[in-house]
Amino acid sequence: PTPVHEDSLAQTDLSAYAALICPGGGGLNLTPENREALLGYVKGGGGYVGICGGLCSALQCGLLEAEKYRFNVRGPVWVKLKEHPVTAGYDLSRMVLFPHASGPLMVPKGEGQETIGTFDVGGEPLPEFTHTLARRLGQGRVVGFSGHPEGSADTRPMLRNAVLWTAKITDPPTQPLP
Repeated sequence: PTPVHEDSLAQTDLSAYAALICPGGGGLNLTPENREALLGYVKGGGGYVGICGGLCSALQCGLLEAEKYRFNVRGPVWVKLKEHPVTAGYDLSRMVLFPHASGPLMVPKGEGQETIGTFDVGGEPLPEFTHTLARRLGQGRVVGFSGHPEGSADTRPMLRNAVLWTAKITDPPTQPLP
């Protein structure tokens, strides 16, 4: 598909896309009009996958809701996965070594979000920090990764699963969402 530039979201027929992927590298610099276009696209049934900076963009425009904390770690980090269509095919009893490039630690807030991956940062008294967050928002779906699933053969299937889930190719809705 034709790439969509962040400056033209409000002028683009986003309904032509089943899902948008926003990679790392700082995220999107969204005007209020483009922020509303992205939010409307997802609430209207579109999918969004945010990776690292793309996750930060999802938090900034309300696609996901979480307190975020700086985590300036570059290199692999251990992530514990939870059952979800995005983690299909993974052994949930084992942690996954996930490529990371300074994505944030998160503590989700708000309704309708599901933590599907958590950082192993040392346990008590630290809270369980979220690495991967999923949400059904209106008729759409959002997945945000703090790390870079595209950066390793071991985690790349998770990116594929996220795209398929947000595009409603896997786990299609059985009834309209509120």
